[in-house]
Amino acid sequence: MKKTNIILCLTATLLLTACASLKEKYKPVDSVPANLFGETQSLSGFDSKTSAANLSWKEFFTDHNLQALIAEGLENNLNLNDAQLKIQEAETSLASTRLQYFPTVSLSPQAGYTRFDGEDLKTYNIPLTVNWEPSLFSRIKNKKLQAEAYRNQASDAEIAMRSQLVGNIAKAYYQLLVLDRELEIMKSTVELWNKSLDTQRALAQYGKAYSTSVNQMEASLLGVKAQVVDVELQISEVENTICILLSKTPQHIVRSAWHHIDLPAGLGTGVPLTLISNRADVRSAERVIEAAFYGVKQAKAAFYPTLTLSGTIGWTNNSLTYVNPGQILLDALGSLTQPIFMQGRLKAQLKLSELQQAEAKNAYMQTLLQAGNEVNQALTLYQKSLEKDAIYKQQVAVLEQAYAGTHELMNHGKTNYIEVLTAQESLLNAQLSEAINLYNSTQGAIALYIALGGGGK
Repeated sequence: MKKTNIILCLTATLLLTACASLKEKYKPVDSVPANLFGETQSLSGFDSKTSAANLSWKEFFTDHNLQALIAEGLENNLNLNDAQLKIQEAETSLASTRLQYFPTVSLSPQAGYTRFDGEDLKTYNIPLTVNWEPSLFSRIKNKKLQAEAYRNQASDAEIAMRSQLVGNIAKAYYQLLVLDRELEIMKSTVELWNKSLDTQRALAQYGKAYSTSVNQMEASLLGVKAQVVDVELQISEVENTICILLSKTPQHIVRSAWHHIDLPAGLGTGVPLTLISNRADVRSAERVIEAAFYGVKQAKAAFYPTLTLSGTIGWTNNSLTYVNPGQILLDALGSLTQPIFMQGRLKAQLKLSELQQAEAKNAYMQTLLQAGNEVNQALTLYQKSLEKDAIYKQQVAVLEQAYAGTHELMNHGKTNYIEVLTAQESLLNAQLSEAINLYNSTQGAIALYIALGGGGK
């Protein structure tokens, strides 16, 4: 008797301990690697506490034409619509899991008729069967919590896709603007080079220049005209890219005059820890860890008993008499099933669940490190582009003076065409470099905004 009591006490203690451990809830990640953003987070001009990601995309992108394109993309993009369907699928799966808390009720009426030895035999059975499995060892609860994690992951994935879509539309839009600026520069250059060519032709006509210099200048001018056609082709390609993002057929994109984005004063990267709450892809990666955590709990719960309660109530009759008087049928049953030998399947499933949890943790850390790298690169690109902007402005101003002076010397026959061509090409290259650099600063600002988790609101 004493041995029996000891065994029962040990069994009860084991089961209570299992209950407590299987009810343990997932604890969210609340730390990030040191210096996640690298050294650039301490650069001057940026507040270390206020993140640009706190702004909605309408606040960050103030261009009305761009706002209209982003709104249209968020409404019509097919990939985003698919992500929203994934959320609905996860919601449906979660609802199905929640219903497992309730009993299963079924009605299966039966009737029979037999004629034997001149007599009619009638039987019928109208049972109402109820089966219910209580959530012992949080078996169903852990399954529900896992389904909730997957539902939240689908929602975070949709937000991450919204953020990327906003960023892609904005990047393509500003690429259009810089191409417009390049086209404007090149067309202006064609006009200037036409004047130089007319001057060189006049000098050749009066014997002050060789015809070869005219040919060389004309060839250079044709080269610029060819570049104009190339830029026009690039504009068409970028417009088509935006149309794909908006899920509509190729057409002209309405846009504003060229300008670049300046980050609002005092807004910067923010505290690295905020990346966990701001970036939907980081949250989504953590949801996978959470789902794997509850998957392990379910695998552990499979080692413990399952309680099933069932009952039947109905109206039945299996008499052989003609009258077939009916009787009430009432039946109740409770069963407790304890797995003993499952050919190692339970251990294998637990091991698999633990491996999946480890993989999810590694994937999460990789996502977090990638996010920190993106912030570092975007911020560096933005700041270095602003530093180069002052240099390019000075260079363009100097080359404009050099071109004007060289052209004046050519008008008086005091310099040759090679120096003029060199001055023209140097000025064109500097103007294009200035435009591209401003475009890079804009791309850096957009990339920083998205990398910090902006665009999802």
